[in-house]
Amino acid sequence: MKKFKTPDDFYNSPEWLRLRYRVLRHYGARCLCCKRNDVVIHIDHIKPRSLYPKLQLEFTNCQTLCELCNKGKSNVYKDDWRPPHPVPKLNPSKMMAFLNKFTS
Repeated sequence: MKKFKTPDDFYNSPEWLRLRYRVLRHYGARCLCCKRNDVVIHIDHIKPRSLYPKLQLEFTNCQTLCELCNKGKSNVYKDDWRPPHPVPKLNPSKMMAFLNKFTS
């Protein structure tokens, strides 16, 4: 498991940016809890990073929530709002092309 010194290190890491994009692409930019799509969308860790650091980069531990639903859930609940779906396959070349836009 990769260790990150600060939350900023984690949220700016290529690993998180790749995972974030996969989750957004899979679930869309809408809250899976309240169903809104006209609000700020967060990628939520179903099992919180603070309590389950080994799951911080697992697709199966992520869902899209709006800012209000995510803040309400906090690290107190482990509610899973995802519909039943298989995990999508990752296309590494497309992901690298996308990430290179941020590192060039």
